[in-house]
Amino acid sequence: MIGRLQKSKNAHGFLSAGGVQNVLQQLSLEAPFALFHMPAQNSGAFMYRTAASVTFETFELSPSNKDVMETRGRLVRRFPANATEILCRDVEDADFQDAFAKTLAKMSHQTVKETKHKLKKAKQEHIEDRETVHPRIVVDLLPGILRGVGKQVSVTGISKNTHEEVTWSNSKLPWRRSPLWLLIRVGLQLTMVRFSSRGQDMYKEFMVLLMAEVLDISTKHDAGSDELRTMSAKICRRLCKLDHPYDGRWLIHVRHILSETSQFLTHRWDHICMESERPLALTAIERFTLDDSIRLSLPEIDTFVASVSAREETIRSVHFNPVAYVRLLDDNCLPTIKTGEGYLSFRLAILESWVAANLELWLKHHIGEDDACKKLKELIQSYHQVASRQYPDRPEGASRMLLTVGELWVAMDKAAIHAIPSLMLYEPEVPIEIWQALLLTAGAKAERLHLFEKYLLNRQRVAQEDGRPSIFRSYGCSRSFLIDYFSASPEHQQLKARIEAQAWAQRQEKKRELRRLKEEYSMWMEEYHGRTECDGYTREENGIPVWCHFRACLRCGYLNKADRLEIDMHEWPLPQHEFEAQSTIFELSVHAIFSEWRDSTLYVINDVLLSEQSENPHPQSSHPLRDYPPLHEFFRTGKGYRVHLLSETKPNIITHRRTLYVHSCTESDVCVNKGLRYQYFDGSRGWFLEQFLPTKGLSHLCTLSLSGRAHKLRRFIMRTWHCPEYMSLSEYKALAELPYGYNIQWQSILNQLAMPRIDFNKM
Repeated sequence: MIGRLQKSKNAHGFLSAGGVQNVLQQLSLEAPFALFHMPAQNSGAFMYRTAASVTFETFELSPSNKDVMETRGRLVRRFPANATEILCRDVEDADFQDAFAKTLAKMSHQTVKETKHKLKKAKQEHIEDRETVHPRIVVDLLPGILRGVGKQVSVTGISKNTHEEVTWSNSKLPWRRSPLWLLIRVGLQLTMVRFSSRGQDMYKEFMVLLMAEVLDISTKHDAGSDELRTMSAKICRRLCKLDHPYDGRWLIHVRHILSETSQFLTHRWDHICMESERPLALTAIERFTLDDSIRLSLPEIDTFVASVSAREETIRSVHFNPVAYVRLLDDNCLPTIKTGEGYLSFRLAILESWVAANLELWLKHHIGEDDACKKLKELIQSYHQVASRQYPDRPEGASRMLLTVGELWVAMDKAAIHAIPSLMLYEPEVPIEIWQALLLTAGAKAERLHLFEKYLLNRQRVAQEDGRPSIFRSYGCSRSFLIDYFSASPEHQQLKARIEAQAWAQRQEKKRELRRLKEEYSMWMEEYHGRTECDGYTREENGIPVWCHFRACLRCGYLNKADRLEIDMHEWPLPQHEFEAQSTIFELSVHAIFSEWRDSTLYVINDVLLSEQSENPHPQSSHPLRDYPPLHEFFRTGKGYRVHLLSETKPNIITHRRTLYVHSCTESDVCVNKGLRYQYFDGSRGWFLEQFLPTKGLSHLCTLSLSGRAHKLRRFIMRTWHCPEYMSLSEYKALAELPYGYNIQWQSILNQLAMPRIDFNKM
């Protein structure tokens, strides 16, 4: 049966018409079985002959991904799916054999588009090559045709508990268990079940013997230890599953092979252990002399020690020129600050004073400069990174930091609106209510906070009157900032026209390539059909002439060349939706001032004000617009910006479906829509942008926190030696009494505010 399966295939692994016809002619009562493999249809066929008829049985080989992944444990499968009985005289008819052999050969290599699994991407259906082919052509259509000369019958079937797997990672196609091996096992089991009362047990015993022979050959060929151990364990497991194995020479032979393999692995491990042991260098101990280890001669050290007493003392005059590390800032120059600088506390104080006194003046002189927003953004981030480390657990310092950052952001917002006036119509989404948590002591700071909140309220009022969408989540939305800017920008409109013109030319070229390959495919198929017979030779086996197929058959070579013709997809570079296409064009060439403003505003909302998103959706895969090959030459936006467009769906041109076979594809399969679905992405946090929600983090940052109260107030007051040096004794006692009394805690705090005895700045 295995020999006939080999003879039915050509050099490329598909059925050949001559090989199938030869197998049909060799069916006899002495050798009544035959197997056929149709890989293109994911199907197998089993034939067996009786005195009066031939039964043709078909079944599916590889199950679908869904059945494999959803089934817990082993997948229970029944074989065959159906059976058709045909009289021997009809099977022996030469015309029937010729037509039947050509049909099986064609089904073996030619795929059918309708039997392949499809998925939808960018509003188009694509064939999913990672899914198995539905076997309806062989399991349903072929038996229906054969019932024209035969009839459907019920046969004894088998049930198999299969351990199926579908595994892939960074590969085009998944790894599966061999369908050909399943076909052989099903054929063997059907044969034994049909011709023996204990066929089920006989099949299991045969499989144990077969695996033992494979193990014996592997041991003799010096296979890996892990492979031999796994094979031995598999055989032992199969032996344990046999309830009452038939004791005979086969079982003794299997046990002998297992014993030899175990001894082989033991000897190999002993050899590895011996080679891993380090030899003991005992000869070195014999030559060891104790005097060589206790007497050291260091002449250079002796010379150095003797020269110490002879040195002359020289006194040099030292001039001390102190350097001022903290200097006053220029009123008309934006200050800078870095984490590694010295005297950071003084530098922070000077910078905060400069912002309070000179920021408005600086903005008045530099508001029209192109790099004003960039400089303010860098100052906001560097100042916040330094100040947040200098003001931990210091609410007053943290409040000054927040007020300073807020005023710097207002200056940057004014500069951005000066460059892009339409930005005034969109809400920056900086929260307003949480600024009430700031702890400010001086009246001047409170007045600055009032002006800041007034500015935010005015920005919010203007934006809400017009009802514009969010500037952080409005990709592809009408009336969004991107669409309005695109509509008023001839540069972006020309860029879109240039991209579409190039894409249209590439698509026309791809269609011409497809037509040329279709013509080449037809040419090779004409050559294939022009030769009615494959190249081969005849030899005798047991007195019977057997036709053998040449591996370098010219006719099969034509078919192979035709089937191997491939073409790559062409993906339209812009989304089908017009607003999404315009938004994509805008992000290809974003105004630098807008990018600086958007990144800095998000930094203030998330990093400074500690706001959180309603959801934090992380992308399963990352495909940013900046890395999309068809638009890479048109990308003008810098790559260092925090907010950018990203899609978690792959573009069609990098999927495993990007290359199509010419014989089964059409223009709609080759020319596809853009598969990416962009969203705004926070590159710093690693998630898509959603609605911002204020948290209590800012309130905790600006609130004084007291240590927990002691178990007994009296014990705390009596231990006055615990009082810190920087705190007076009365202040120490007042601080200890402050948290006590469930009903008078707030009254105690009011007393301290009215007649303070505690200086919280010392905390």
